Amino acid sequence: MKIAILYLGILFVCKQSVTNQNPNLIESLRSELEKDQAFSAQERADYLKEFQRQLGAYAFDLVKSENRDALDTLMQLVTDGSFEANPIPDTVRLASMAYKAVRRGAPADFVEGISLYGFRKKIDADTIATWAYGVRDCISFKVPENTAKALVHQAAERGFDQSTFNILKWGLVQAVRAGYDPEAFAATMFYHAIEKNLGPGYAVAYALRRFRLAHQAGRKPKIPVSLSSRISLPQKSRLHEAIILENGPQNQIDPVSRLLVFVDSFMGSPYAWGGCTQKGTDCSGFVQAVYSQLGIQLPRSSRDMWRRGKAVAYKNLRLGDLVFFKTTSNRITHVGIVTDPEKKLFAHASSKRGVVVTNLEECKYYHKRYVGARRVLP
Repeated sequence: MKIAILYLGILFVCKQSVTNQNPNLIESLRSELEKDQAFSAQERADYLKEFQRQLGAYAFDLVKSENRDALDTLMQLVTDGSFEANPIPDTVRLASMAYKAVRRGAPADFVEGISLYGFRKKIDADTIATWAYGVRDCISFKVPENTAKALVHQAAERGFDQSTFNILKWGLVQAVRAGYDPEAFAATMFYHAIEKNLGPGYAVAYALRRFRLAHQAGRKPKIPVSLSSRISLPQKSRLHEAIILENGPQNQIDPVSRLLVFVDSFMGSPYAWGGCTQKGTDCSGFVQAVYSQLGIQLPRSSRDMWRRGKAVAYKNLRLGDLVFFKTTSNRITHVGIVTDPEKKLFAHASSKRGVVVTNLEECKYYHKRYVGARRVLP
């Protein structure tokens, strides 16, 4: 009897030890929110209250190393929600959807980018997971990642249901298996599904037929230009015309003025996961596209951009410098371009408002999460 009691006592102690080492989700959220100095005590309390209401049974998940990515994804959405000055209940709804999608097995890296559409569109956890699985499926069948992301972008913007998304996804896979140009095929398929208003099955079948006939004839199929996903050059703007009048032809303009021209041409472009054109862009895609027009090739992710150029002190910021921001996990997650160092203005791609200019001094959510700056211009 004594041995049995001793054994049960040991089990209880072990269980308590494991529980103490692995806090539940709400306890972990409390800890993460306390690390973020951008939030007031009242905001932290409001977030916790709303998460307890919306997460349901998920609030009691034990956060372990193997499911930490779900918490990191949730906190990234909280950070982005505060950047956008989004109402706390709306941010919590979206962050909770993203968390549930990752916990159901959807790839966290994809869920994070996809969920940002939720600041403009209503999407649920099942849809987020379907799109994330879809991108993973496409990549596994050798569909280029950017083409798979273009499918997600069209799904978000056009409100595709899950069935339509999956039909178009497998259409891309069929095209790749047949050896067709996936980017050109996607543009053709989207054109007939959206602008010609064909059903997804008909759009896939029509595109496959056109590409098959073109291949048999030994020629390239004619691609609709309206939905082409190829990178387009920045369009001219009023700022562009003013600089031309002042400085002469574009090839005589100094790099900093040219940078302003390219930044201005992106103003108002909507958020698009994996995008880098005026039709849609994410933060690193915007920065990469602008600098590519100056002949400077930057990595695709903000984290890799952080390793380029030289460090710059906050007081020495210069026009064109890159400014970086982080979440509570200390990951670099956002990047922008300084457009007015005196006023501390920077241009960046916002998930809700598209490409905008923000005052770094006046927005506490950016100011408190500022990591540093890098200079890549000569």
